[in-house]
Amino acid sequence: MTDMSQEIKILFFSSKTDKHFKKISSAIPKIFPSDRIVHYSRIKDFAAAVREMLFGFGVVLITIRDEDELDQILSIKRVLNDHSVILVLDSSIDDMTHKAFKLYPRYTSYFKEEYADISLVLERMIPRIQMNIAI
Repeated sequence: MTDMSQEIKILFFSSKTDKHFKKISSAIPKIFPSDRIVHYSRIKDFAAAVREMLFGFGVVLITIRDEDELDQILSIKRVLNDHSVILVLDSSIDDMTHKAFKLYPRYTSYFKEEYADISLVLERMIPRIQMNIAI
């Protein structure tokens, strides 16, 4: 049996490589190969990568820091529709959560000191994706 995780990607959008980016990156489970995690800091490049990823062959992890960034992500909503989306939002911005739910995320988290929840969600999500690929 082949290692299906070699076919799966995590496309990670974060406009900044700040402490949240570093903590989220380190929270991604060790069972997933780091060479299959691809970071994008520009919406245009991120959207192109999502378009190229086959349906069901990955996870889209997005950090959103402000309303402008959310509006940019919403502008590519149609591209994201067929993928498992995990959002990490800045909870200090009013109405961001309500507006972000238009992306139909599988999971939503908020900026904080640790991201064990992201790791747990990915640990459960990746085997399900692998199972769907194998079918």
